[in-house]
Amino acid sequence: MIILAISLLIFLLVLFLLSSKNNKYDTRELKELERKIFQKRTELDSIEQELHNKRIDRTNNFTIVVNEVLNIYEESNIKIPLDIIEELQFMNFSNEKQVFEYIENQRNHWKLENNKKPYRKVWNKWLNTISYRS
Repeated sequence: MIILAISLLIFLLVLFLLSSKNNKYDTRELKELERKIFQKRTELDSIEQELHNKRIDRTNNFTIVVNEVLNIYEESNIKIPLDIIEELQFMNFSNEKQVFEYIENQRNHWKLENNKKPYRKVWNKWLNTISYRS
């Protein structure tokens, strides 16, 4: 009888130890799953934000991000060349910063292009050919 009670006690002790090990394993597994869920939710939020930014306004065929930046330029009374605006329709920007950088880069490029002068020799040669024609 005593042997039976001791063996039952040992059995219950072993069963308790095994259940506690499984419980520890479950909490680690649960924490890992929670971490993965958090990571996937963050990923989903970024994808949703990107989708929102890529939506197109049907009145002018610009994305929402481009529209917001163009509105800022308009409020600031800054004129943007039509070539730059036309190119914006075909560009894929994910945030306002990229749009600003692109527009400013293009504005700088056009400013430099418009300030170029022909070489002096070419200019003089051209003037001479016009004066001979007259």
